[in-house]
Amino acid sequence: ACTGWLLGSEGHLMTNNNCISSQSEADNTDYEFMAEGATCTTNCSWWGACPGIIEASSGTLEKTDYSLDYTLILLPTNLTTTYGYLQFRDTLPTVGETIYIPQHPGAWGKQIAILSDQTQYCEVSSTNQPPCMGGPGDIGYMCDTSGGSSGSPVLGLSDHLVVALHHCANCPNRGVPIPNIIAHMGSDLPDDAIGGDSPDVSVSLTPGPTSIPRGGTLSYQVTVTNNSNSTKTFDYWSDVTLPNGSEYTSSGELFGPVTVTLGPGGSRSANISHYIPISVPLGVYTYNAFVGPYPLVWNEDHFDFNVTP
Repeated sequence: ACTGWLLGSEGHLMTNNNCISSQSEADNTDYEFMAEGATCTTNCSWWGACPGIIEASSGTLEKTDYSLDYTLILLPTNLTTTYGYLQFRDTLPTVGETIYIPQHPGAWGKQIAILSDQTQYCEVSSTNQPPCMGGPGDIGYMCDTSGGSSGSPVLGLSDHLVVALHHCANCPNRGVPIPNIIAHMGSDLPDDAIGGDSPDVSVSLTPGPTSIPRGGTLSYQVTVTNNSNSTKTFDYWSDVTLPNGSEYTSSGELFGPVTVTLGPGGSRSANISHYIPISVPLGVYTYNAFVGPYPLVWNEDHFDFNVTP
Protein backbone atom coordinates (compact mmCIF):
# COMPACT_ATOMS: atom_id res chain seq x y z
CA ALA A 1 0.00 0.00 0.00
CA CYS A 2 1.11 3.55 -0.77
CA THR A 3 -0.28 7.07 -0.57
CA GLY A 4 -1.55 9.02 -3.60
CA TRP A 5 -3.35 12.31 -4.17
CA LEU A 6 -5.11 14.28 -6.89
CA LEU A 7 -2.95 16.75 -8.82
CA GLY A 8 -4.55 19.44 -10.98
CA SER A 9 -8.10 19.69 -12.26
CA GLU A 10 -8.20 16.90 -14.87
CA GLY A 11 -8.43 13.89 -12.54
CA HIS A 12 -4.78 12.77 -12.27
CA LEU A 13 -3.37 10.91 -9.28
CA MET A 14 0.23 11.37 -8.14
CA THR A 15 2.33 8.79 -6.29
CA ASN A 16 5.83 7.28 -6.30
CA ASN A 17 7.44 5.25 -9.08
CA ASN A 18 8.41 2.80 -6.32
CA CYS A 19 4.64 2.29 -5.78
CA ILE A 20 3.45 2.09 -9.41
CA SER A 21 5.97 1.89 -12.23
CA SER A 22 4.13 0.17 -15.10
CA GLN A 23 0.76 0.10 -16.84
CA SER A 24 0.23 -3.42 -15.52
CA GLU A 25 0.60 -2.20 -11.94
CA ALA A 26 -1.67 0.79 -12.64
CA ASP A 27 -4.31 -1.63 -13.94
CA ASN A 28 -4.08 -3.81 -10.83
CA THR A 29 -4.41 -1.14 -8.16
CA ASP A 30 -7.43 -0.06 -6.12
CA TYR A 31 -7.66 3.72 -5.74
CA GLU A 32 -9.32 4.41 -2.39
CA PHE A 33 -10.40 7.87 -1.22
CA MET A 34 -11.46 9.33 2.13
CA ALA A 35 -10.00 6.55 4.26
CA GLU A 36 -10.07 8.61 7.43
CA GLY A 37 -11.68 8.84 10.83
CA ALA A 38 -15.01 10.55 11.45
CA THR A 39 -13.32 12.85 13.98
CA CYS A 40 -9.76 13.77 14.95
CA THR A 41 -10.00 11.40 17.93
CA THR A 42 -11.07 8.34 15.88
CA ASN A 43 -8.46 5.58 16.09
CA CYS A 44 -7.41 4.57 12.57
CA SER A 45 -4.02 3.12 13.52
CA TRP A 46 -4.08 -0.32 11.93
CA TRP A 47 -3.98 -1.85 8.45
CA GLY A 48 -7.20 -1.07 6.58
CA ALA A 49 -8.66 0.99 9.43
CA CYS A 50 -11.31 3.62 8.66
CA PRO A 51 -11.93 2.41 5.10
CA GLY A 52 -12.92 4.86 2.39
CA ILE A 53 -14.45 4.53 -1.07
CA ILE A 54 -12.73 2.59 -3.84
CA GLU A 55 -13.36 4.95 -6.76
CA ALA A 56 -11.37 2.99 -9.37
CA SER A 57 -9.59 -0.33 -9.80
CA SER A 58 -7.45 0.68 -12.76
CA GLY A 59 -5.86 3.77 -14.25
CA THR A 60 -3.83 4.98 -17.22
CA LEU A 61 -0.13 5.52 -16.56
CA GLU A 62 0.67 8.84 -18.24
CA LYS A 63 4.17 9.59 -16.96
CA THR A 64 6.71 7.97 -14.67
CA ASP A 65 10.39 8.29 -13.83
CA TYR A 66 12.65 6.13 -11.69
CA SER A 67 15.23 8.79 -10.81
CA LEU A 68 12.60 11.34 -9.75
CA ASP A 69 10.51 8.54 -8.23
CA TYR A 70 7.12 9.80 -9.41
CA THR A 71 4.20 8.37 -11.34
CA LEU A 72 1.23 10.25 -12.79
CA ILE A 73 -1.96 8.21 -13.26
CA LEU A 74 -5.11 9.36 -15.07
CA LEU A 75 -8.12 7.84 -13.31
CA PRO A 76 -11.15 6.68 -15.35
CA THR A 77 -13.35 9.41 -13.82
CA ASN A 78 -12.40 12.98 -12.95
CA LEU A 79 -12.93 13.08 -9.18
CA THR A 80 -11.77 16.63 -8.57
CA THR A 81 -15.30 18.03 -8.28
CA THR A 82 -15.88 15.53 -5.45
CA TYR A 83 -12.56 15.69 -3.61
CA GLY A 84 -10.79 18.82 -4.84
CA TYR A 85 -7.13 18.64 -5.75
CA LEU A 86 -3.65 19.75 -4.73
CA GLN A 87 -1.23 21.97 -6.61
CA PHE A 88 2.55 22.15 -6.94
CA ARG A 89 4.72 25.04 -5.81
CA ASP A 90 7.16 25.69 -8.66
CA THR A 91 10.00 26.91 -6.42
CA LEU A 92 12.06 25.15 -3.76
CA PRO A 93 10.96 25.44 -0.14
CA THR A 94 13.13 27.37 2.28
CA VAL A 95 15.18 25.80 5.05
CA GLY A 96 13.25 26.18 8.29
CA GLU A 97 9.87 26.41 6.52
CA THR A 98 7.02 24.71 8.39
CA ILE A 99 5.46 21.78 6.51
CA TYR A 100 2.93 19.01 7.08
CA ILE A 101 2.36 15.59 5.48
CA PRO A 102 -1.06 13.91 5.03
CA GLN A 103 -0.39 10.20 4.60
CA HIS A 104 -1.50 6.58 5.07
CA PRO A 105 1.36 4.94 7.01
CA GLY A 106 1.00 1.17 7.16
CA ALA A 107 -2.27 1.44 5.16
CA TRP A 108 -3.86 3.10 8.19
CA GLY A 109 -6.62 5.65 7.92
CA LYS A 110 -5.35 9.12 7.09
CA GLN A 111 -2.76 10.59 9.46
CA ILE A 112 -1.36 14.13 9.26
CA ALA A 113 2.20 14.68 10.48
CA ILE A 114 2.68 18.24 11.74
CA LEU A 115 4.64 17.88 15.00
CA SER A 116 8.30 16.94 15.27
CA ASP A 117 10.34 15.76 18.24
CA GLN A 118 13.28 17.69 16.78
CA THR A 119 11.87 21.13 15.96
CA GLN A 120 8.37 21.18 17.59
CA TYR A 121 6.71 21.57 14.19
CA CYS A 122 7.75 19.74 11.02
CA GLU A 123 10.33 21.80 9.13
CA VAL A 124 12.44 21.64 5.99
CA SER A 125 16.01 20.93 7.06
CA SER A 126 17.74 20.84 3.66
CA THR A 127 17.02 21.44 -0.03
CA ASN A 128 19.97 19.36 -1.26
CA GLN A 129 19.92 16.19 0.80
CA PRO A 130 21.69 13.14 -0.69
CA PRO A 131 18.94 11.39 -2.68
CA CYS A 132 17.51 8.05 -1.63
CA MET A 133 17.56 6.96 -5.26
CA GLY A 134 18.36 8.54 -8.58
CA GLY A 135 18.61 12.29 -8.22
CA PRO A 136 18.75 15.24 -7.94
CA GLY A 137 19.30 16.15 -4.30
CA ASP A 138 16.26 15.56 -2.11
CA ILE A 139 14.32 17.89 0.17
CA GLY A 140 15.08 16.88 3.77
CA TYR A 141 12.65 17.33 6.66
CA MET A 142 12.11 16.31 10.27
CA CYS A 143 8.59 14.89 10.00
CA ASP A 144 7.44 11.37 10.88
CA THR A 145 6.40 8.87 8.21
CA SER A 146 6.26 5.09 7.92
CA GLY A 147 5.91 2.34 5.34
CA GLY A 148 2.87 3.18 3.22
CA SER A 149 3.62 6.91 3.36
CA SER A 150 5.51 6.69 0.06
CA GLY A 151 3.92 9.05 -2.45
CA SER A 152 2.60 11.48 0.16
CA PRO A 153 2.51 15.22 -0.60
CA VAL A 154 4.75 17.41 1.55
CA LEU A 155 2.83 20.68 1.91
CA GLY A 156 4.00 24.13 2.91
CA LEU A 157 1.92 25.36 5.84
CA SER A 158 1.95 28.95 4.56
CA ASP A 159 0.25 28.26 1.21
CA HIS A 160 -0.79 24.55 1.29
CA LEU A 161 1.09 23.89 -1.96
CA VAL A 162 3.07 20.68 -2.52
CA VAL A 163 6.78 21.38 -2.05
CA ALA A 164 8.11 17.79 -2.23
CA LEU A 165 6.97 14.25 -3.07
CA HIS A 166 7.80 12.06 -0.07
CA HIS A 167 9.63 8.88 -1.01
CA CYS A 168 11.91 7.56 1.73
CA ALA A 169 12.36 7.47 5.48
CA ASN A 170 15.85 8.21 6.67
CA CYS A 171 17.01 10.88 9.09
CA PRO A 172 16.01 13.36 7.86
CA ASN A 173 13.10 11.99 5.83
CA ARG A 174 13.25 12.95 2.18
CA GLY A 175 11.12 13.98 -0.76
CA VAL A 176 11.74 14.72 -4.43
CA PRO A 177 11.94 18.47 -5.21
CA ILE A 178 8.86 19.60 -7.12
CA PRO A 179 10.57 21.95 -9.66
CA ASN A 180 12.42 18.94 -11.09
CA ILE A 181 9.19 16.95 -11.43
CA ILE A 182 7.52 19.90 -13.18
CA ALA A 183 10.40 20.18 -15.65
CA HIS A 184 10.32 16.44 -16.39
CA MET A 185 6.52 16.35 -16.89
CA GLY A 186 6.71 19.07 -19.53
CA SER A 187 3.56 19.11 -21.66
CA ASP A 188 2.10 16.22 -19.62
CA LEU A 189 1.63 18.52 -16.62
CA PRO A 190 -2.11 18.50 -15.78
CA ASP A 191 -4.18 21.67 -16.01
CA ASP A 192 -4.07 23.78 -12.83
CA ALA A 193 -1.22 21.67 -11.43
CA ILE A 194 0.82 24.70 -10.39
CA GLY A 195 -0.43 27.04 -7.69
CA GLY A 196 0.87 30.28 -6.25
CA ASP A 197 -1.05 32.65 -8.47
CA SER A 198 -4.81 32.75 -8.77
CA PRO A 199 -5.96 30.67 -11.75
CA ASP A 200 -7.73 32.49 -14.54
CA VAL A 201 -11.12 32.57 -12.79
CA SER A 202 -12.29 35.65 -10.90
CA VAL A 203 -15.23 36.66 -8.72
CA SER A 204 -16.63 40.15 -8.30
CA LEU A 205 -19.33 41.40 -5.91
CA THR A 206 -21.58 44.43 -6.44
CA PRO A 207 -23.54 45.08 -3.24
CA GLY A 208 -26.91 46.74 -2.94
CA PRO A 209 -27.55 49.01 0.07
CA THR A 210 -24.91 48.36 2.72
CA SER A 211 -26.80 49.79 5.70
CA ILE A 212 -29.49 47.24 6.56
CA PRO A 213 -31.85 47.18 9.56
CA ARG A 214 -32.48 44.05 11.56
CA GLY A 215 -35.21 42.12 9.77
CA GLY A 216 -34.15 43.60 6.43
CA THR A 217 -32.56 41.98 3.39
CA LEU A 218 -28.93 42.03 2.22
CA SER A 219 -28.68 41.81 -1.56
CA TYR A 220 -25.81 41.76 -4.03
CA GLN A 221 -24.87 40.72 -7.54
CA VAL A 222 -22.07 38.22 -8.03
CA THR A 223 -20.21 37.81 -11.32
CA VAL A 224 -17.80 34.96 -12.00
CA THR A 225 -15.54 35.11 -15.05
CA ASN A 226 -13.33 32.60 -16.82
CA ASN A 227 -10.42 34.64 -18.17
CA SER A 228 -8.64 31.64 -19.69
CA ASN A 229 -8.71 29.91 -23.07
CA SER A 230 -10.06 26.62 -21.71
CA THR A 231 -13.26 25.48 -20.00
CA LYS A 232 -13.14 25.74 -16.20
CA THR A 233 -15.28 23.96 -13.62
CA PHE A 234 -15.17 25.35 -10.08
CA ASP A 235 -17.32 26.18 -7.06
CA TYR A 236 -18.77 29.40 -5.67
CA TRP A 237 -19.49 29.84 -1.97
CA SER A 238 -19.74 32.59 0.63
CA ASP A 239 -19.64 33.29 4.35
CA VAL A 240 -19.90 36.31 6.64
CA THR A 241 -17.47 37.68 9.23
CA LEU A 242 -19.33 38.93 12.31
CA PRO A 243 -18.50 42.20 14.11
CA ASN A 244 -16.56 40.18 16.74
CA GLY A 245 -14.37 38.62 14.03
CA SER A 246 -15.89 35.13 14.11
CA GLU A 247 -17.36 33.39 11.06
CA TYR A 248 -21.06 32.86 10.39
CA THR A 249 -21.98 30.11 10.08
CA SER A 250 -19.58 28.03 12.16
CA SER A 251 -21.19 24.82 10.85
CA GLY A 252 -20.71 25.50 7.14
CA GLU A 253 -21.04 28.11 4.43
CA LEU A 254 -23.72 30.79 4.24
CA PHE A 255 -24.23 30.06 0.54
CA GLY A 256 -23.02 27.13 -1.54
CA PRO A 257 -20.77 25.62 -2.58
CA VAL A 258 -22.42 25.69 -6.01
CA THR A 259 -20.60 24.18 -8.97
CA VAL A 260 -20.14 26.40 -12.04
CA THR A 261 -18.79 25.52 -15.49
CA LEU A 262 -17.72 28.32 -17.84
CA GLY A 263 -16.34 28.08 -21.34
CA PRO A 264 -13.30 30.08 -22.50
CA GLY A 265 -13.88 33.77 -21.78
CA GLY A 266 -17.28 32.98 -20.26
CA SER A 267 -19.00 34.96 -17.52
CA ARG A 268 -22.11 34.47 -15.39
CA SER A 269 -23.95 36.76 -12.97
CA ALA A 270 -26.59 36.12 -10.32
CA ASN A 271 -28.54 38.19 -7.82
CA ILE A 272 -28.43 36.76 -4.30
CA SER A 273 -30.13 37.95 -1.12
CA HIS A 274 -30.09 37.01 2.56
CA TYR A 275 -32.56 37.81 5.33
CA ILE A 276 -31.00 39.60 8.32
CA PRO A 277 -32.45 38.06 11.51
CA ILE A 278 -33.94 40.34 14.17
CA SER A 279 -31.61 38.87 16.81
CA VAL A 280 -28.23 39.49 15.14
CA PRO A 281 -25.72 41.86 16.79
CA LEU A 282 -25.50 45.41 15.52
CA GLY A 283 -22.30 46.49 13.82
CA VAL A 284 -20.15 46.13 10.72
CA TYR A 285 -20.05 42.74 8.98
CA THR A 286 -17.93 41.53 6.05
CA TYR A 287 -19.43 39.44 3.27
CA ASN A 288 -16.84 37.04 1.78
CA ALA A 289 -17.20 35.27 -1.57
CA PHE A 290 -14.88 32.62 -3.00
CA VAL A 291 -14.32 30.63 -6.19
CA GLY A 292 -12.24 27.50 -6.65
CA PRO A 293 -12.53 23.72 -6.27
CA TYR A 294 -14.13 23.89 -2.80
CA PRO A 295 -12.57 24.41 -0.28
CA LEU A 296 -9.45 25.51 -2.23
CA VAL A 297 -9.66 29.24 -2.96
CA TRP A 298 -8.61 30.53 -6.38
CA ASN A 299 -9.98 34.05 -6.07
CA GLU A 300 -12.13 36.03 -3.63
CA ASP A 301 -13.95 39.31 -3.14
CA HIS A 302 -15.47 41.06 -0.11
CA PHE A 303 -17.63 43.98 0.96
CA ASP A 304 -18.65 45.45 4.31
CA PHE A 305 -22.22 46.11 5.42
CA ASN A 306 -23.66 47.64 8.57
CA VAL A 307 -26.56 46.14 10.54
CA THR A 308 -28.63 48.86 12.22
CA PRO A 309 -31.55 48.81 14.70
